[in-house]
Amino acid sequence: MLAAQAFHWFATREAVREIRRLLHPHGWLVLLWNRRDQSHPVWRAVTGLIEPLRGDEPTHEGDRWRFAISGGDRFGTLTHRRFAHAVPATLGSLEDRVLSISYVACQPPEVRRRIRTELARIWNERARGPEADRLPYHTDVYLARAVA
Repeated sequence: MLAAQAFHWFATREAVREIRRLLHPHGWLVLLWNRRDQSHPVWRAVTGLIEPLRGDEPTHEGDRWRFAISGGDRFGTLTHRRFAHAVPATLGSLEDRVLSISYVACQPPEVRRRIRTELARIWNERARGPEADRLPYHTDVYLARAVA
């Protein structure tokens, strides 16, 4: 079973119990998140801009989602792998990506307009150098095998 970019939204012991029920014995639960690489100046500035809007929305950051898998006898050890990659980027694709994040998309129009303006400033000031048209990400993959 694969949950991509979503598990933190339903990371409860009840959901894990149902996932385990649906899996074959020794089946795999795979959790995947594509995350902005915060070592890049564009992503650091974007994170500083939008994080205050997050509120109490569930997140893949930290360990809050792990409690649903850890403990108990449903899954073995949670294994983590990270893969670095970069995607082609323009100001337009940056705007599309950031403005589609749930806690940004639900903001009032004036807040989204301010964010769009700030994204243009961030892009123009910080997207520099030979890889200026690529933004780095890392994909975090977590694997847990169902206990028979």
